[in-house]
Amino acid sequence: MSDSRFSSLIAHCRLLMAEERWSDALQAILQAEAIARKDYGVEDKCLGAALELKAVICRNLGHTLDAEQAMQEATRIALLHLRRRGKSFGEQQKHAEAETDYREALRICELGYGNDHAETATCLDNLATCLRLQSRFVEALSYCKRGLDIRLAINGEEHGHSATSLANLGHLHRILGQYLHAEPLLVKSLVIRKKLYGANHPLVAESLDRLGSLRRDQGKFDEAIEYGEGAVKIRRQSRGAYHP
Repeated sequence: MSDSRFSSLIAHCRLLMAEERWSDALQAILQAEAIARKDYGVEDKCLGAALELKAVICRNLGHTLDAEQAMQEATRIALLHLRRRGKSFGEQQKHAEAETDYREALRICELGYGNDHAETATCLDNLATCLRLQSRFVEALSYCKRGLDIRLAINGEEHGHSATSLANLGHLHRILGQYLHAEPLLVKSLVIRKKLYGANHPLVAESLDRLGSLRRDQGKFDEAIEYGEGAVKIRRQSRGAYHP
């Protein structure tokens, strides 16, 4: 019963909007929103659709703050579903499909939150990773750089998210053979992670792994072995000897 009531309210609301009866449309969409929250939950797409309409209506009524709040919540819901589906596609090795979702997530995020928001950085990181897995390294590099710039502006260098972005960018530079660019980024990421998490954290192992790969590519095999052994030791301690 609630499904038909919700659909009827949405259809009625759209009709009222077309006639520019904004106050009446607001009453209809508030009823639809209440049904969606109660019957579908705060992460459901129906609620997101209602909130998008609410944002338009509130904007036309001059209720700027209400419009912004509605659009931000609608954006959060849309991003949640796109990221989940993108991740699922990635796990199935369907990278082209994942890329479509990640690009749409980035578009929505930039519209809803702006170009310099932490959520936008997450969208950029997801898209960069997806492109890297398709061997589109130069393209991935540009998105990764944008994500890092946002992280540094918001969090500064001494933050876990910044360390991850530094590591990802360094990893891409290494793949492209740009070792002089890769090394300071990977070293900085390792230093930050040790400081934040301690010397035996799995993220420190990841940084050691990537530095080991860099040293291998540079032909510095003794150093590569040292970093690799350090990563293995941490992973044995944290995950056990037989973890993948």
